[in-house]
Amino acid sequence: MKKEIPQYRDIHTIMSEHARRQPNKTYIINPDQGRHITFKQTNDTCNRICNFFKEQGLKANDRVSMVAENSIETLLIYFSILKYGVVINPLNVEESKENIYSLLNRAKPKIVFYGDELSFNQKRYTGGQWIPFSAPKAGEKAKGDFFASLKRYSPEFDSPSPPRTTCPSTCSHRGLPAYRKRWPGPARRYSTCPAKSSKGSR
Repeated sequence: MKKEIPQYRDIHTIMSEHARRQPNKTYIINPDQGRHITFKQTNDTCNRICNFFKEQGLKANDRVSMVAENSIETLLIYFSILKYGVVINPLNVEESKENIYSLLNRAKPKIVFYGDELSFNQKRYTGGQWIPFSAPKAGEKAKGDFFASLKRYSPEFDSPSPPRTTCPSTCSHRGLPAYRKRWPGPARRYSTCPAKSSKGSR
């Protein structure tokens, strides 16, 4: 009996469904911060960040870099980048600053998120805006930074991506997402099968 391939679902759909079905269930726990957040809080914050990206005019193939210690806020930005559908360029916080400047000038991100405990010479990369953010511990008040500014954005976000397409029924990769032309948003789909594209290019 042929095993049925599960329908592809992007992170935007998955997060929205969990936020609707179990909004008050804990999703992320960070013992170092002594904090946790629920599915609904995660989804709402990610949607606000996506609306911020939309206001900034980010498009498919635009890059967003991030260099920061592990925290709830770091994960929220990471998930938001995936959810919106731009390219994430994570940088190791233990890299030397010279290497970080070099990587930024190669990647040319539109936005560079960085933990406010770090310091950088922003003149070493001027191709995008630098945005600091804090990761407060339990009982601490968040500083007047990026996350504090998100309140003015809606917690609802409609994906601007086109309808999903899959491989044709005659394709051996039937049911898998197909790729060809990039779009803004979490679903980057194509109308032709990636397995049949020349030289494996997408």
